[in-house]
Amino acid sequence: MKQHGLPQAIELEANRAFLMYYRNPPRTFIFHQGRLVTLAEVPRSVLILTFDEQAPQTRWPITITGDTLALVTPPKPQPPPAQLDPQAYAKDAAYVHRQITATADASQQRRAAAALTQLAPVASMPAANWSVLAFKSNESAAFAVPDGSLFVSDSLVRQTNDAELTALVAHLMGHVRYAHYQLDMAADL
Repeated sequence: MKQHGLPQAIELEANRAFLMYYRNPPRTFIFHQGRLVTLAEVPRSVLILTFDEQAPQTRWPITITGDTLALVTPPKPQPPPAQLDPQAYAKDAAYVHRQITATADASQQRRAAAALTQLAPVASMPAANWSVLAFKSNESAAFAVPDGSLFVSDSLVRQTNDAELTALVAHLMGHVRYAHYQLDMAADL
């Protein structure tokens, strides 16, 4: 901070990582397990959700997970992982559906579905059957299952405008697209 000043945004990731975002020049500093990673960019989702900016028009968002330290954003997406088998995650998706309750607020579900519909033409990929479910929760939460099932809390849907919600859904799709679940699994082994 002595060199760059106060960051424009700070993020704590489930006690696993501490991130600082700077706008000019664009920089992201990730502190994780005593290590520092510096990126010469700010994730698209942060630009949209935190800084309320229109991000560069790329097909996929830049995503960061606590276990993703060697982060490289390709100029265009690489082919989806060959080992992605949606049937391998069908039980996981069914399990998540049993653990949550769909929102009773139909307008929140419609907004989430509209965000997915807007992204679907540019986000198709083999082995992912994209769907989104707004679920009842007082917490701001969102997650994805690698078969393409996306889950967003109705609380989070209410807190976002349409552009923010679309960015959030794109962010979840990016986690599936770039197989971040494999990185998490490898870190747990």
